[in-house]
Amino acid sequence: GGGELSGLAMDGDGEYMIVGTGASHGAIYHVEQHAPVQTLGGHGSAVRAVDWHPTLNCAITGSADATVRVSKLIKAL
Repeated sequence: GGGELSGLAMDGDGEYMIVGTGASHGAIYHVEQHAPVQTLGGHGSAVRAVDWHPTLNCAITGSADATVRVSKLIKAL
């Protein structure tokens, strides 16, 4: 592991969190299991911002390369 933490967002239930790092992707983790459940890729530079969509089953990531990605979640979290 290791790396720079650049963003963190908890879901409304506190069960999952999105983590942004100095890498070109973010990841969703199950909080209690300390386990990644999905990678959020597609950026050309470090992910700097992360958040959950307030009503849809998707996550939003923003990168230093000025791109924003909306990623549909693999399963309903």
